[in-house]
Parts: sequence; structure tokens; C-alpha cells
Amino acid sequence: ITCVTTSGEPVFDGGKIKKGVHINAVGSFTPTTREIDEQTLLSADRVFVDTREGVLSEAGDLMIPIKKGVFDPGKAFELGEVISGKAEGRKNDGEITLFKTVGSAVLDVVTARRIYEKAVSSGACDFIEF
Repeated sequence: ITCVTTSGEPVFDGGKIKKGVHINAVGSFTPTTREIDEQTLLSADRVFVDTREGVLSEAGDLMIPIKKGVFDPGKAFELGEVISGKAEGRKNDGEITLFKTVGSAVLDVVTARRIYEKAVSSGACDFIEF
């Protein structure tokens, strides 16, 4: 399930999520808006974020449940922690996983660099001299 909205309210019923589903919550990015409901967050076996600092200061999807005391922010792992092996990714096909992002300029630059490198190595680009 991928949500890319600016909705102020959850856009689907988290009580209907089935085992093995992965949710991307990409759109809502303010402390008072959210695309996913608390049930979705609490049903997730694993919660991943682009950056903990960004999500915990900008994303109502997590901030609202944290303020209510129903979600522990320590249960949200950064992608970098998974890549470096400090945190586990999905453990099995039955787990419900959730990725919340508010955007990160550093991750954007890293991604752009990888795309550039791939384009150069495959010969799929032209160079412009300045």
C-alpha cells in the first residue's frame, strides 16, 4: 500500500490490513496531518523511517500516536540502520512493515549520485561541457 497524499486524515482503515503487507506513507509531512491511522502503525511488526529526526519532528503519522502514548518512538528504525546491519529488516513474509518518510536532502543526493553513476557506466548519458 502506498500513500502519497496531503490528507489531514487517514486514508484507509488499518483494521483491514492483512499479514505480509508493506505500507509506504510518503505524503503527509506536518505534525497535524496523517495518511495512516493508529491501527496501521500499531499493526506494523516493523516500522522504518528515512530519518528519525525528520519523521519525529514533522510527521503526524507518528507524532500524534506518540503524544497519545500509544507508540514508542524507539520502535522506528532508520533505513541507514537496516543497511548497516544495526537493525533488522523484514524477518519473514508474514510481517506487516511500514515505511514513513518526510524526505531527506542527503538521501536525495545519494540517490541522484547512484543514478548518475549508473547512467555513466551504461553509456546512457551525454556530457555537456561548460
